[in-house]
Amino acid sequence: ISAVYNPNTPFSGSSASLTQTVQKQSTLTSLTSSANPSLTGQAVTFTAQIFGQYGGTPTER
Repeated sequence: ISAVYNPNTPFSGSSASLTQTVQKQSTLTSLTSSANPSLTGQAVTFTAQIFGQYGGTPTER
């Protein structure tokens, strides 16, 4: 991250930079089924939802 200050006279300018490390955070996972309990032979749909620990949508890169 860099910052630059270009002032008007009579002030002098300055600049600074820093390195910032972003840590990966944990996710919360929810798994639900369309039928619970289900019967033998019954079709069941499972839905998984993944949430960022502090909000937002997790992405993989």
